Amino acid sequence: MTMNINGLTPNSSGKPKQADHHKTEPKSAASALQSNGPNTADTDPELNVELSSNGKLMHKFEEKINQAPEVDRKKVAYFQQLIQNGQYNVNSESVAQKMLDADNSL
Repeated sequence: MTMNINGLTPNSSGKPKQADHHKTEPKSAASALQSNGPNTADTDPELNVELSSNGKLMHKFEEKINQAPEVDRKKVAYFQQLIQNGQYNVNSESVAQKMLDADNSL
């Protein structure tokens, strides 16, 4: 039995030797797309990928999330105004109940 670890295989003397890199190995999609040879995504059927409708939807969500600002500045400004005007009231019982519910869900 021969083991190939990091491109090295043991020879009969027990010393590592370089593995045979002349063997044809499957290309990754990225390397195939970067190559200028004939094996591109258009000609190699193994490199064509089609997303399911859920996958396409997830991709759209990811794009929207990446475009959204990290902080909703309108919401921050709204609550700042409430606090400055003394109009922001905290329902301590509601906060305490939510903390207990979160603790119980762990």
